Amino acid sequence: MTRFPRKSAVALALCALALTAGCDERPSGFDPNPNAPEGVPSPDVRLVAYRNAALRVMVRDYASTNIDSVVVGAQAFVGATSMPLLLVLDGTPSNSFEMFRKDDGGQFVRTTDYPLQSVFKYVNANYETFFTADAAPGRYAPPTYMARGLLDGVATHASPLSNEGRLPQPDVLPITYNGDLQPLDSLFTLSWIGVPEAVGYWIHAFEKPISAGQRLLTALPAPISYLTAGDLLIGFYYGNNPGGSMRYRLGSELFTLKSTPPLLGRDYYVRITGVDMNGQVIAQTPGDLDSISLSADIAYLAPPTFTPEKTKVFFSIGGTRVARRQLAHGPAGVAAGAPAGPGTPQRHVAPVVFPVIRPLESSATTPRPRAGAGRAGRR
Repeated sequence: MTRFPRKSAVALALCALALTAGCDERPSGFDPNPNAPEGVPSPDVRLVAYRNAALRVMVRDYASTNIDSVVVGAQAFVGATSMPLLLVLDGTPSNSFEMFRKDDGGQFVRTTDYPLQSVFKYVNANYETFFTADAAPGRYAPPTYMARGLLDGVATHASPLSNEGRLPQPDVLPITYNGDLQPLDSLFTLSWIGVPEAVGYWIHAFEKPISAGQRLLTALPAPISYLTAGDLLIGFYYGNNPGGSMRYRLGSELFTLKSTPPLLGRDYYVRITGVDMNGQVIAQTPGDLDSISLSADIAYLAPPTFTPEKTKVFFSIGGTRVARRQLAHGPAGVAAGAPAGPGTPQRHVAPVVFPVIRPLESSATTPRPRAGAGRAGRR
């Protein structure tokens, strides 16, 4: 029988232990409590939860005898209108994230077997965003999520944890914008009517693109528009005044991801999104009605019998148009200070390429809005 020296046996045991440790990047005994991922809650990791809601789009053929029209729903991603969409805003050193959901037994489990990667960086604010959709949320009600930050793919006991994001409310209420639409001040005030149960509001003031397909992506419901031609302001306003006016003056204190000075005569679209204590989007400005011609990049919207040259597409842009103006008696040439149009569009969530188009679901298959929501609340 072959015998090994005592030192060789010890060396083999140490090698086996090292190989075992190398197979798992996490500390021994990690995540012992299935009711919550291991880590430390961090105020610098914000999880915003919303649904894959459809934007109501009307396509009208003015060349037809009866001016035929169809109404379809445009969604950002393939899946049901109830599918959870999860946006993580991170200000920690983490460079990837794990997303957890509560399973049927109420325990947190990973939604995917791979970490989420950054989709957009707000360099000046030292924040970046991560995004995922959950096509199979399970039967736990309400759908509940939490994100955990990783550093170089490794989770530790000190990994930052987001808030729990829950989606108990199936519908999104409309927010009324009541601010000045043609302000004179360069640091003008944004104003809207507060909604019940909100703890704060995301503010996104942006410029819409010229291209028809990009314009439709801009209008899709989201707390931060998926694509814009430029951004005036992206920030979060803490506080609420249900039924009363909420006001924010540009340049005042705000949790800010991005901010630039407003240009004279430039059209900005202000999108206000209310979130509740669960991190859920509960209300949003429907915005102004917008229309585009049926260009080649959105030809899929119309039935084949429609005449492309005489077909128009109508939808709500998701923001209210505000344009800073000058006094009528101002000196000549002041209004000519605006530079040329914006450059490369900003994609705040990279996976969105073209919206998914399908017949708009009827009230028999979608949750009925709460009293007072109106048609605009069912975007």
